[in-house]
Amino acid sequence: MSLSLYDLWLSMGLFAKSIVVVMAVMSVLSWTAAFRKWSQLYKSQKETKRFAPEFSRFLGTVMGIVNAFTGMAASPRSRR
Repeated sequence: MSLSLYDLWLSMGLFAKSIVVVMAVMSVLSWTAAFRKWSQLYKSQKETKRFAPEFSRFLGTVMGIVNAFTGMAASPRSRR
């Protein structure tokens, strides 16, 4: 008896063949999910690199406004 995959397949019963088929399908689905997730992460990283400088400029503007208001004297009507 040789040990080729074809000979092993021929010597298997129906239950063993069904297990091999189910495992093969699950393997394909697993690799598909992994590649899809990798693709999403790659696209997300590209978008983050594009968005980060713009957001940084926005935060600088906001922090400038906040610093301008925090340096002002408190209103006599404000509660501290």
